[in-house]
This record gives sequence, structure tokens and C-alpha cells, in this order.
Amino acid sequence: MTKAPFAYTAGRWLHLDKEQRQARYLRFDFDALCEKVLSLSPLAASIQSCQKLEGGFSRAFIFTTDDGRRVVAKFPMPVAGSPRFITNSEVATITYLKSNTKISIPEILDWNDDPSNPIGSAYIIMQHAGGVSLQQAWPGMSSLQKMHCIRDINKNIMQLSKLDFPAYGSLYFSDATFFGSESKFKLQDEKYCVGPHCKTTYWDCNVGEPRYYHFKGPNQGPSLLNQGQAVFPKLIQHPQLQSNAAPTIFHPDLHKRNIFVSEDDPTVVTNLIDWQSASIEPAFYYSDDVPDFAKPPSEETETPTGEDYCSKVYAAGLAFLAPRLTAARNIDEALLRPLRYCHRTWRDGVVPFSHGLTELRERWEELGFKDECPIPTPTVEEKRVYEERLDTYNKFLEVRQDLVETLGVEEDGWTPLDRREETVEAHRQVYEIIMSGLDNDQDRAEMTVMWPFDSIKT
Repeated sequence: MTKAPFAYTAGRWLHLDKEQRQARYLRFDFDALCEKVLSLSPLAASIQSCQKLEGGFSRAFIFTTDDGRRVVAKFPMPVAGSPRFITNSEVATITYLKSNTKISIPEILDWNDDPSNPIGSAYIIMQHAGGVSLQQAWPGMSSLQKMHCIRDINKNIMQLSKLDFPAYGSLYFSDATFFGSESKFKLQDEKYCVGPHCKTTYWDCNVGEPRYYHFKGPNQGPSLLNQGQAVFPKLIQHPQLQSNAAPTIFHPDLHKRNIFVSEDDPTVVTNLIDWQSASIEPAFYYSDDVPDFAKPPSEETETPTGEDYCSKVYAAGLAFLAPRLTAARNIDEALLRPLRYCHRTWRDGVVPFSHGLTELRERWEELGFKDECPIPTPTVEEKRVYEERLDTYNKFLEVRQDLVETLGVEEDGWTPLDRREETVEAHRQVYEIIMSGLDNDQDRAEMTVMWPFDSIKT
């Protein structure tokens, strides 16, 4: 019915390919899943077809039964974190939003967050989203249609921004048994609570990579941790952060592929799908979130384009309909960077966090802080090492971005399966050209360290 339901088959990676695919391998009873789907369709006698769809952190199967009905079975992948937390939270989020907003989300037919169930994995079964994916419709839409569609999307965002919560974290059902009552902050509707974060941000989801600092040298982790612990209590009291810290929920992946529109009128949003790992954050957390349909054009573009208009319509609509989110976009970046990078040191190394702290210290008085800055002034040697590491890190980012654009891959090296062979060959050629163009072994050794994908044996 569907080939390889358990293995990841949508693409390959130029970095840690075997580990990435293994981290997305799902073990479950496919026959039991089919039986469950049929039990939810009383008029159906058999399943006519099954289509497998894969994202980075979940797998979905679209079943069509002989009565013409379509349902979707969705599974969190192992790489996404705890299946119990993820599944319970997604179902709670969807049911809460359906009860407290008018946002259209497919109806949940059945779910189970306990991997020991007969299917053998946590799952959600829901109705298929009505309409057509905006990603599919977008190329054929006029500029005017795109702008009207964005206005409709903004109306959905407005409803999210008006919801209030008692704490930061993720939404769950209050009767969840896999974490304690001390971690549950109940909502007015006591059926729901805010509990531990289930986003990959706070789970060990770095495939095949130990938690270590890139560009090794003396371990700066403890020192930077101490600096962060000293400065954060003062930082979060800054008026710009305090006035934009309301616990706010937002769609975790608001891009065209997760937005469905009417087949007859693509300006009308019919469904928002994929609420996996949605979380409740300070409003300022979303200050740099820009969906793919609202990305501004490149700086080289001199005349207004359709992209430019879409970006402006999104920003203007957000300002009018969701001022809580718009105000957060005006916060000085120097206040946000330490908060944005502190949890990413095991993935990105210490440089981004260190850079954020350095900028904060240098602008401490300008930003309006009255107390003395708790971040110590670096010695001449510490400053030299910092600048050297920052230069190396910026070169690494430049190399990675150039490769991503040249090869047409994602930042982690992902490429669709049908482009795998040509991408691998192009990667080999680029690697050999760059290495042969370097003057000496030391330069080649440094480039090997900075190379973001698997090295090529030459």
C-alpha cells in the first residue's frame, strides 16, 4: 500500500546522513494503524490508498477509504523529542484553539500519547485539511490575490495574539500523568494546563553530535554561564522586555506548506495545520519570525516587487491586528541576542552567545541600565581570543551560506531524494575546487574544520 512506512525516504543529508535517517526511523504496527483508520470510518470497508508525507520532525500518512473519505495519521519522529509530551501537547493545543478561536484546524478523530498502545507509537488521526496547500497555489496567484490571502492569515494570527496564559511553556491536558502537578499551571478552563516545553530547543535533538563547543580551545562554558546568570536578572527587567513579555502562543511553523486555502478562492484560508511543538513564549520571542510568504526581497532589488508588497502587507496587518507581536519587533536587538543564543551553545558553540554578551556590555549605559554591568571587561588577551573566534565563526557562516546557495540545499545539508546524486557530485566538485585553490596545508586544515558538511576524501 505504501512503501517503507517506517524509514525516512523524503531526502538525504550531506552531513551525518546515516544518523539523520536513523533518527527518523519509526517503529510501529502499520496493520494496526490501518485497522484503526477503518474503525474510524463506519461506512468504509477497505483502504484504497495511502500516501506518506515527511517533514523534519513528523511523518504523516494520508489514507483514502473506499467511501471516498480521507484521514491523516501523524507520528512524531524520534528526533523531535519525547513522543508523549509532543503528542499530548499538540492535541491539547488544537482542541484549545478550536474552543477559544475561530481558526480552522482539522478535526481530531483519535489520538494516543502512550507508545505502548496497540499501534506501537504515539499518534494523532485527524480529518484531512480542506482546500489546497498555499505552497501549491502560490505560484499561480496574482499579486492582489497574495495580498488578500496574507490579510486573511493575519486575521488568524490576531486571534492567537489575543489569548492570555498564566505561564511560559507548552499546552497540555491537565490530566497528563507523565509530569508532576508542580509543573502544571492550570488555565481558566481547568481541562488544560501550561507545562514543560516540548520544543526541540530544550531537548537533545542534535543528531549524531555530542554536546561540545565547536572551534575548541579553553572551555568557556562555565565562565559564560556565570556571566549569563549574573546579567539575566537585570536584563529581563529592562522596560522594553518587561512590556513585551506577555505569555503568547504562535504557530510553530507558519509557512506556505502548513496553510491551506480554498481551491475556488485562494485568498480564503481554510486550514492551518501542523501545530506540533507549539509553545507559549514571551511576545518578544517572536520578534524575528517572518513567514516565507512575507520575506522581504533581497537588498539588491531596487524596484518594488511582489515580494516587497507581500512583506509590507504582512507587517501592516500585524501592526493593526496583532499589536502585541508588532511592538516586540521594535526591541533593540542588543537586548534580545543573549536570550536568543544562550540555549544554543551546544549546537552553535560559544561564539554567538559570547558576542551577544559583549555587545550588551559595550552598550549597557546607552541601553538605559542604571546599575553597573555585571559582565566583566575582558583582558587584552581575552579580547584577542574573542575577536579571533568571532572572525572564524563569521567565516564558517559565510562558507555555509555560500554552499547552501550554490548546492541548493538546506542549512543542515538536506536535499530531496530525487536530487541526491547530482547534489553529492556538485558537493564533491565544489569541495575539490575550493581546497585546490588554497595556498598551503594550514589553510586547507582550517577550511576542513569550517566545512559544514561531511568532508570529501580526495
